[in-house]
Amino acid sequence: MKNKLQNWKCLLKKFFPYKILEDVSRNFQIQQQPSSQENVNNLINSTGFYFNDNVEIEVEKNRQGLRITRFETKILDKQEKRLKGFDGLAMLLVNVDYDGKIFNMDRTLFAKDVGDDGEIKVTGLTESIAVIAIDKHGNESKPFIIKK
Repeated sequence: MKNKLQNWKCLLKKFFPYKILEDVSRNFQIQQQPSSQENVNNLINSTGFYFNDNVEIEVEKNRQGLRITRFETKILDKQEKRLKGFDGLAMLLVNVDYDGKIFNMDRTLFAKDVGDDGEIKVTGLTESIAVIAIDKHGNESKPFIIKK
């Protein structure tokens, strides 16, 4: 078959397990990412997909560890209102000694570890730190790099 530009187009028939179609069509719900160590295995039996949204975070180093100065996600709650503040945050992945090339996850900090003012107690931080934020729908930020 040819398209408008008279180039040939091929259509491929793809197969996938019926179980996925059945699960998605019956009760598709976006599963939330774990917000504590206790519920880290909740997503093992989930089925579905969604489109990734941007997550933005800014973090500074302080005496106690880290402080989130800005966190933004585009996910919505059940009333279709955008989540504000840290309500959409599931976890932070921290590289305590970032080499500028490869992100090596040294610590996982969950939403329950974050204070109302964004304070997070973390020890063992170096002069070069990288942080990735993950919202409750699994969207990830780009690494935010802190250098002193």
